[in-house]
Amino acid sequence: MFARFQPSFYRFSILFLSFLLVTSMACRDDDPAGNQNIEDTGIEDTGPADADGDADGDADTGADVDADSDADEPDADPDEPDTSGDHDADAGPTEPAHAVDILWTLDNSASMCDAQATIRQGILSFAENIADVDFHIAVTTTHMDEDFPLEPVASPGHFQSTPQPLPGFPWECHHPTDDDGEFLIDDFTPVLDAIELAVGCTEDPTQWQDLLTPDEADLRCTLNSMADGCSGSGPELETYFPDPDAYRTIPSVLRAQDYAGADGVVDVEALKDDLVCITHVGSRGHGFEQGLAAAVKALSPEMTGKLDGDPEAYPNAGFLRENATTAVIFVSDENDCSHDGTLDTLSNCAVHQCTIQENLGEDGALLAIDDLREEFMRNVALSKEWDVDEDTPLSELETLFGDNLIAASIHGAFQLDTDASPADCEQDFTIEPSCDDTRVAWSGHRYSEFISGFPTFYPTPEGSDDYSDIPGLICDDFTSSFDDIAALLVQ
Repeated sequence: MFARFQPSFYRFSILFLSFLLVTSMACRDDDPAGNQNIEDTGIEDTGPADADGDADGDADTGADVDADSDADEPDADPDEPDTSGDHDADAGPTEPAHAVDILWTLDNSASMCDAQATIRQGILSFAENIADVDFHIAVTTTHMDEDFPLEPVASPGHFQSTPQPLPGFPWECHHPTDDDGEFLIDDFTPVLDAIELAVGCTEDPTQWQDLLTPDEADLRCTLNSMADGCSGSGPELETYFPDPDAYRTIPSVLRAQDYAGADGVVDVEALKDDLVCITHVGSRGHGFEQGLAAAVKALSPEMTGKLDGDPEAYPNAGFLRENATTAVIFVSDENDCSHDGTLDTLSNCAVHQCTIQENLGEDGALLAIDDLREEFMRNVALSKEWDVDEDTPLSELETLFGDNLIAASIHGAFQLDTDASPADCEQDFTIEPSCDDTRVAWSGHRYSEFISGFPTFYPTPEGSDDYSDIPGLICDDFTSSFDDIAALLVQ
């Protein structure tokens, strides 16, 4: 099975395809009207049903608001810490008790095709299970290279609400496999499913019905110009999908209040429609996944504009609320590679360079997990306009947050390769996946270490309190994990 790019092919692809120009476009608005029924998206509404598959593969500029403006709000929970500095001790929260701001950080690299299909199934039951919560939901990706030419929509640390349906290059993005793991090269179901979902996310799906039945002979040549019967490349891949400006406008922040009717009940079907579309992040993102750095940046004041950030100036404005619980959820089939910018992404070692740099410790390019966690907490606190600054110690940040931070991660099983060194890049070198049965994935131990530093996290270690015993959920069918995460958010 072709589980991921080999290092030489990856480097060649980056160099060759860097001549391509790909237009990035995102539509954002505060009106969730015009939702398409979930039945039109090609995703079966199965709630918590099972799904199987296999896959492999960065300043504070906002203006402060008057902290005393909430004086007439209802009394706060007596256990809620006063985080604003200027607030009166009896001043209460501006949101209901179960207000939760939920950030999904999804891997959009080439190895994630099948795993993303599972995400879109699990997100349906997730929507049902959080319908009674005062939620804010946003999606960002592990893609952190602004100049990467293959990804047309994602931007580092930005919320993404426009679908990106173009499949990646590995065969698993194009063809299913049989029981023996062999590709069915005449079956284009993954691509056809992506087309159907994309059509369902348009403003008017009836205008794009002809895309649902492409000429498969042309499609075969588009995906592989060397295939039998192909005298050259077929039509451009983009022609099989709706025009980028055809997608209906979906807010970059999904808010419970925008889906609630006069009776206050959330329209779950409308929420499902939007969640399925915004989690369709594609598989053309950079192969050096930086999920932790993406989450840190996404909730920084430079991106949120703090509490009253202007969406025209701050791309992630309107997500964080002063007294709401903050939740961050990662889904990735590779380890986090958040680095300081000095990592060589074109070396012979390709993405395995991340492991080598991790083994170098303080002399390596990877950012320390403790530093990333502290920066994440500080950014959230600054965006919430709490009485903190760059010198506020971690212990004080932890006291201010209390139990109002939740972290979850769906990633590969724990496995360390402590012998990898720079010398390995001078020869053929790979790091074996930590699981390759139901799904191929690499160790996600940096995600495990990150989430285990919060008072509430998922999943919890099995057999000990050490983060090395946190299970690698992406290795198997992880659909039920969406129910578990939702339960954690509503309690």
